Amino acid sequence: MRATHITVTIRNLAAPHRSWDGLFLADTGATDCRVPRQHLETISLMPKD
Repeated sequence: MRATHITVTIRNLAAPHRSWDGLFLADTGATDCRVPRQHLETISLMPKD
């Protein structure tokens, strides 16, 4: 079985010019994903603990 990766853009909707592109492993059974805290803080988003 092969792993599938996709590039995802996380964007701050209050400041659309702030975004981060990351490579994620696609999992058809997943219900959520995690983004490293430092990347969220870089685009002025507050991580949910």
